[in-house]
Amino acid sequence: MDAAGAKDNSADPGVRGREDMTGSVMIGIDAGGTYTDAVLIRMNTDPGKDEKPMTVLASGKALTTYPDPIGGIRNVLDLFDPEMLKAAGKVCVSTTFATNAVLEKNISPVGLVLIGEQKEPDDRVGCRVKVAGGYDHNGKEAAELDEESIRAFVGKTKDSVSAYAVSAVFGVFNTEHEIRAKQIITEMTGYPVVCGHELTRSLGAHERALTSYLNASLLPVAKSFTDAVVSEVRSRGIGGKIMMIKCNGASADLSDVMEKPVETVFSGPAASLTGAAVLSGHETCIAADIGGTSTDVSMITEGFPEISESGAMVAGWQTKVRALKIETVALGGDSHVRLLPDDDLMQAPHKNAGNLQSEEETVDTEFRNPVISHTRNEIIIGPGKVIPLCRASVMYPGFLKTLRLRWVPHNQVITEFIQPTMFYVKNEICPVLTDEEESWLSRLGTEPAAVSEKVWEKTYIPPEILSSLIRKRAVSVIGFTPTDALHVLGDFTEWDEKASEAGAVLIANLLGMNKVDFCRFIKRKVVLSIATELIHFMDGKVSREKIMNFLERNEHVFFSTDIPIVLIGASAEAYREDLEKLLRSKVTVPEEYDVGNAVGTLFGKLSRRIDLDITVSVSETKAGYVEKDVCIFTEDGPFRFRTSEEAVAFAKTYSRRKITEYIERNGGRPETVRFGEKISEHQPDPARPPVQITIVTTGIAGTEWQDRNEGYRNDRHETTEKPDAGNDRNFHCL
Repeated sequence: MDAAGAKDNSADPGVRGREDMTGSVMIGIDAGGTYTDAVLIRMNTDPGKDEKPMTVLASGKALTTYPDPIGGIRNVLDLFDPEMLKAAGKVCVSTTFATNAVLEKNISPVGLVLIGEQKEPDDRVGCRVKVAGGYDHNGKEAAELDEESIRAFVGKTKDSVSAYAVSAVFGVFNTEHEIRAKQIITEMTGYPVVCGHELTRSLGAHERALTSYLNASLLPVAKSFTDAVVSEVRSRGIGGKIMMIKCNGASADLSDVMEKPVETVFSGPAASLTGAAVLSGHETCIAADIGGTSTDVSMITEGFPEISESGAMVAGWQTKVRALKIETVALGGDSHVRLLPDDDLMQAPHKNAGNLQSEEETVDTEFRNPVISHTRNEIIIGPGKVIPLCRASVMYPGFLKTLRLRWVPHNQVITEFIQPTMFYVKNEICPVLTDEEESWLSRLGTEPAAVSEKVWEKTYIPPEILSSLIRKRAVSVIGFTPTDALHVLGDFTEWDEKASEAGAVLIANLLGMNKVDFCRFIKRKVVLSIATELIHFMDGKVSREKIMNFLERNEHVFFSTDIPIVLIGASAEAYREDLEKLLRSKVTVPEEYDVGNAVGTLFGKLSRRIDLDITVSVSETKAGYVEKDVCIFTEDGPFRFRTSEEAVAFAKTYSRRKITEYIERNGGRPETVRFGEKISEHQPDPARPPVQITIVTTGIAGTEWQDRNEGYRNDRHETTEKPDAGNDRNFHCL
């Protein structure tokens, strides 16, 4: 992997530009699934109306390292002039470490304490106990907290867990039982304890319990990541504040975010959305980040990302974390292009071969004689991710010769692990393997090689063993990808196009196509998939299958939108023109599109939302209904009032004070905070006063340099009106 990073950055040489260092300098870093990007930005102190408030001084890329992303961060920072880095007053980061930890089940054991009668989690949460306690919907104690059962559970489990999570029924209305349970556990163990009310004020005891459990399980890996980032940054003489983008697009101090690591899921997509808006100058746009592993689609409206109110879904865990609303398709530049596995032997010639000839009616025969045996419908792209052939040729200098000598016989069995352009190579890392896995792994070396399905051959490895070795990252997979297709077409030539061409010939021959038409076909499939996700995001009522069929079959009826579409990612420019034609809409690829995520980390707003619930008990008198026992539930505990009017006034003041303190603590300017309030009442009987009042207060602010950039964008788009609400969310079918 080091070789790939060195080649990647020496070819162009990775870091661009060295300009005057006066002004505010900041570093943005995004550790993505394939690349770790970094950008060094200077904010101009006094820009004119037509002058950009920021200048990109330098940018660079390095391959992301697994399982620890800090290696990729270190490698990309090594590309910059050390003196330029020292001038930075702020470092902002986005990463997929939390999502990856959950996906790979690299989470720490946690003990979960459920207080009150509630649905229990599934078997993924094995260490748990349910105890008496909890509250009713008015915040009144439903049962006394069973402290002895908590002590017994902690005493039995403390040697087998690293943290605890606590969640009580209606714990958002009254936090006393959760706080008391936390005190007991802390006194007995000193371990971290996460309470449900600390993460979300939303109802839903089951989801709140899962959220607190997942957050607690991520604390050790979060601490490791935080310590590594701080150490790496400080070792380079960078003394500025270190921030991180959360999954709702807001930024906060790294240490604060790492106390709630579950809020970093979708951190990367949140940064890419912000970067797309900043770089394009569109405060309202729909963004597609075309990465190596996937393509993420999201939307920002008047500078505010769209949020999913249902909470983030992470690897099957339904949480109550308010995260970016995002549509993700498992298709990116490194997605594996492969033939549909079939247990039957390939037949030659194929019965439909006569209808599959390319436009030029020619088939490449540069390396071997063609045997037409498959159809285009048998081509799959993704969801698996591999090393592109073009990059592998740079990483392993002898690979191009191996690829050109590759022969696919007419009776070759095609399986999940045996494909015309599929190769395997042993990684340098040493994961924990079984003796059997170690034995089979010895059949692979440090140079790419194909495997055989024949048990008597030395290159045979059982599929179940190979699958485990790949999952544990003991083995890397190499194969043909959309990136290779772009190399053949000349649309994106970062690596070795000769390897891409050799791979294209291998697969194209089996389809009765030439290499160029085959690559055009792959590019078209990618464009259709991205367009489908864009349309589905805007109007989820139409299924993806129907959208895809419509796009493929209709030439005179099409979808269109008046909302700008912004593409970012290394290969964004290669797809812009085709997407624009397909959607009949304006598609923008801004400057610095290949490091848009890193730019986005620097422009996350400072924001906080506080949800407060007021419960109102009333009594009926001769004079009418009289309020009594009015209670408001806050993170500091319950407060009681004589009337709901007093409680509402207190809630507004309390929320604004808390939000202002939070923003000021994270480097924002209190005088720039913009507040929003929403009040809703629950009134089952129209003749009676409401029994519950919910007040949602939001506050958003930027730093001084963010405000300057916003002013610049407003000047550029000063005649642009807010889009009609009726058109905000829809593509038009014309």
